[in-house]
Amino acid sequence: MRTFFPVVVLVVLGMCVGCGERAISVTESEWMKEYFKANEENKKDAFDAKYKDKLIRVTGIVAYRGKDKFLRKHGDYCVVFPTRTHRFAGGIGPGGLKADSTTMFSGITCLFQEEEDTADVKEGDNVTIQGRLFNTGYSSLDLEDCRIVK
Repeated sequence: MRTFFPVVVLVVLGMCVGCGERAISVTESEWMKEYFKANEENKKDAFDAKYKDKLIRVTGIVAYRGKDKFLRKHGDYCVVFPTRTHRFAGGIGPGGLKADSTTMFSGITCLFQEEEDTADVKEGDNVTIQGRLFNTGYSSLDLEDCRIVK
């Protein structure tokens, strides 16, 4: 019985995602500026080393809330903070945003497992969301395992 108890404690502690880990706090606009600057200066690897797989707490104005169409294995519902638009022939932005035929939104997509996790959020709200950065795409940053902080 003595050997069983420590093993159970280790298994339970190992299941606690982010326990004891401090989140890096950023605003959506400043974080995206830092990301675009890193891309322009060919320093994306340094950006990834600083943020990828880290717990991030991002604050910004919600531009979209709804069902995600692209990153579904990481969550079915998303909240998006777009911060910049680009000319793009495809007409689709992150998180399934439908844009006109010449605009692509770039920004931060925060993914949630359940629709009710985002029920209190609407477009135009200033919110803080915490999640783990799993993808740094051409023009977007994607967070998974998200939760609304305030």
